[in-house]
Amino acid sequence: MKSIIKQNCKIPWVCIIVFFITAMSAITGKASERIFLEPLIAVDSDTGMPEGRVKISPVLSAKARLDSNFYKDDKDERQVYTYVIQPGIKLDYETAKSSVKFGYTLDAHYYSDNDKVPEGSVDSNDKDFIGHSFDLSAKITPVSKLTLDLKERFRKTRDQSESDRFAVDESKDKYSINTLTPGLFYRFNERFAAGLKYQNTILSYNKGSSEDYRENKGVFDFLYYFSPTASLDMEYQRWKRSYDIDMSDYMSDRISLFFRKQAKHLGFEIGAGYHKRDFDNDAYEDSDTFSYLAAISGRFSKTYAKLSFEEDFNSSGLADSFYRARQIALKTGRVFMNRLSTDLNGYYQFSDYEYTSREDDTYGISAAIGYKFKNWLSAKLTGGYDKRDSNYDPEDYDNSYIMLGFDSAYDIGRP
Repeated sequence: MKSIIKQNCKIPWVCIIVFFITAMSAITGKASERIFLEPLIAVDSDTGMPEGRVKISPVLSAKARLDSNFYKDDKDERQVYTYVIQPGIKLDYETAKSSVKFGYTLDAHYYSDNDKVPEGSVDSNDKDFIGHSFDLSAKITPVSKLTLDLKERFRKTRDQSESDRFAVDESKDKYSINTLTPGLFYRFNERFAAGLKYQNTILSYNKGSSEDYRENKGVFDFLYYFSPTASLDMEYQRWKRSYDIDMSDYMSDRISLFFRKQAKHLGFEIGAGYHKRDFDNDAYEDSDTFSYLAAISGRFSKTYAKLSFEEDFNSSGLADSFYRARQIALKTGRVFMNRLSTDLNGYYQFSDYEYTSREDDTYGISAAIGYKFKNWLSAKLTGGYDKRDSNYDPEDYDNSYIMLGFDSAYDIGRP
């Protein structure tokens, strides 16, 4: 494999660092985590915010990455640099009975080929784009037993995993996806509770590169609490996905039972269920599968780890490429001297396609070392390797990458 580092980069990495430091002369902050859509029944952690206070945090991230096989091609590997600048803002407001969390970043992506562009291919910088990330979470408890919840999540991106957590597609197509989720949660007493939510998802590809879709989902949870830290959750989900043109619409039903236990330092989750999918197009047979999830996590003062096992259908099938996914994932890390952090991530996924004989083994591993210079500034260097082995040879690939990133956020109202 070609060396992952070459010296003839068209846009030197130092440009990213200079830009970031220049911008930080006007904005300061501390490293922040990305915001993810939380489950309806999740228990929020203590933010430490005084009641009624508005927390406003300007954020800024800058990343430079080099991939040895950016397009994940089985033969024509191309080294490509990716540069990402993400200025944004976070806003938190919390009282005893309500909370609002808002986050937005502008995601500017720039690409530069580090290899000669093959004849007939386009330059990678033709894929430059301005993306957006928007997250909103609002919660209110109008009476003691009832909680109303509203979440919205928007992404404009080329990252296919934003639309499907089991995604193995190497497409670089640009799309926008918006998910709106209102819900309610009612605690009958110390033993019983129920939750209900509706989720609307709209996905639109740029310039018709693939099919757009709409999805409407209903979710019902009924919970029994053995104790404040242990619960049994029966969950039923039903959703309809409708594509715009040729791909088959489908209806999915999934019922699952989960047991969750949270101790002081350890957390456990184990569950299993049944998932049935009915296609509108008679050319595709209806399918069903046994689904399961098992996870154990640990968090101590300076160390964390999580190991999970999961099996289910994937959600988005480009050209009707649906499959059963079986995944194992490990995340672990440790902090040294309150400034130096290390992280190690790995995963393996087996994908068994529904309407062809294709089977894929995909796995990856990454290691990172980070350093917190100040409370408002941190940096991280990450190296990783991804590989896919398929019984369809054109779908094989391997890719090595290295990435340097800086992150910052600051509570401007902090004393």
